Amino acid sequence: MPDQQAELRLGVIGTGCIGMEHIRNALLLPSVRVVAIADPHEPSRQTALAELQHAGVREVIALERDAEMLQLSDVDAVLVCTPNDTHHAVMRQVLASGKHCLVEKPLCTLISHCAETVALARQPGGFGGTAPLLWCGMEYRCASPESHTQLLAQSDSWPAGTLSFVGRHRLDDTPSAAVRVALAAPPRHRAA
Repeated sequence: MPDQQAELRLGVIGTGCIGMEHIRNALLLPSVRVVAIADPHEPSRQTALAELQHAGVREVIALERDAEMLQLSDVDAVLVCTPNDTHHAVMRQVLASGKHCLVEKPLCTLISHCAETVALARQPGGFGGTAPLLWCGMEYRCASPESHTQLLAQSDSWPAGTLSFVGRHRLDDTPSAAVRVALAAPPRHRAA
């Protein structure tokens, strides 16, 4: 993105649940404009277009393939919101394009793919010969530290192996969120 540009022109790859959340958040930022979306699922693209049009965004390029979006010169940065198992392939294309990127967690599903992605991100290219910015969205946007602390404190009394995930997900446009706990398979019986 040129230094004097007042507006970040954003492309969103993947317009499912998380992609839509990122689109809604981008619409709240006056210096960001969503200019393109890409998703192979037509109903998801149409939902995203309707949301953007409802928000007053009239000029958005809707594409089936993310590779087409990465060719657009008027996209400065992209959000990768695709299914986890596609991140590696998508990130290889994004980083080759030289565009700045926020990838929704996880960066990739295999450690070797993460290492390769980080190595690619460190290579010069993109804007002015510098490496593009790469950010993996690992923050808890809606989590209160107290809720996680309380839940994790209670987990000490649970049988070993029962807690596999504690997270929060905003269910609507309010800051409130529901704590989601996914339990793993029942603990294995241990020999005494």
